Amino acid sequence: MLGKLVEAQTCGLKIREEFKNLIPPLMEEEKTELEKSILMFGCRDKVITWNGIIIDGHNRYEICTRNKIKFEILNMDYDFENEEEVEQWIIKNQFARRNISSYQRSILALQLKESIAKKAKENQGIRSDLTSSRNLPYVDDLSNELAEFQNNNELVNDKSVLIKQKNDEKRLIEKPINTREEIAKIAGVSHDTIHKVETIEKEAPKVIKEAAKENIISVNKAYKITKEVKALKEEEKENKAEELLNQQYTEKARKVDKEKKIADKIADIIYGVLTIEIDEKRIGYYLEYSPAEPLEKHIQRCDESIKKLENMKSIFENMKKIKVVK
Repeated sequence: MLGKLVEAQTCGLKIREEFKNLIPPLMEEEKTELEKSILMFGCRDKVITWNGIIIDGHNRYEICTRNKIKFEILNMDYDFENEEEVEQWIIKNQFARRNISSYQRSILALQLKESIAKKAKENQGIRSDLTSSRNLPYVDDLSNELAEFQNNNELVNDKSVLIKQKNDEKRLIEKPINTREEIAKIAGVSHDTIHKVETIEKEAPKVIKEAAKENIISVNKAYKITKEVKALKEEEKENKAEELLNQQYTEKARKVDKEKKIADKIADIIYGVLTIEIDEKRIGYYLEYSPAEPLEKHIQRCDESIKKLENMKSIFENMKKIKVVK
């Protein structure tokens, strides 16, 4: 669906706080960078709407309106049947657009809990209606039932229609909606992670929630600390949680330091291999001071090294394509 270019000050789009609040706000620095980009290059991404209400692009809309900059609108009026579907799209769209932690994804998906639970309840009602209003046995052989219904003129005489209807009913009965599993599917995490995030949000001290949101500690670590301090008095919880969190900082710092040392060694080795000048004199030194082995063994190592260097070259080329190397 194509967007249309409109004047920012005349488009009159609506903002619904329930939709806007589903989206994590940009950090001040992120918003500043976005405004700089729009002022320099224009608004390159469309503002997406549903029935005249913004569902993606609140920041772009605000910046463009304030600065009287034109932008495109993409209407998705016919893509959703109700507000619940819109909310699910908003949250899933954020997962695709922003690099956020599993904890943040879980929190976002949990905002859909009420609508998913409502849908599950409605679906359960449908299944109850199906089984109570039509006393149909669910068996594979439908010939007897078909004959009975045809004689009573209660159903159409098309066997394929009857089979399809009964299969649909059977599917609804066999697959009830599990709210937590649906939320986990949306967030792209396990249902156990959703349970842990719910517990953290309800019971954890603020310092632990913030650390989990910023991905300083994992969901599992945050959950363990939450359980460890649960029995403490409220005034003691925060202090103990901060103490345990500081231990995590120390462990993480040690891990980062170890990884950095390993990375430094690898960098030195790779740089040395790629930049050293090799001639017969240096090869002579190598053979003199290396363990005594047949020349065939050294030639074999050279062949293996050539393959490794080819792989390394391929990696460098791929990194260049995706502009990782500056």
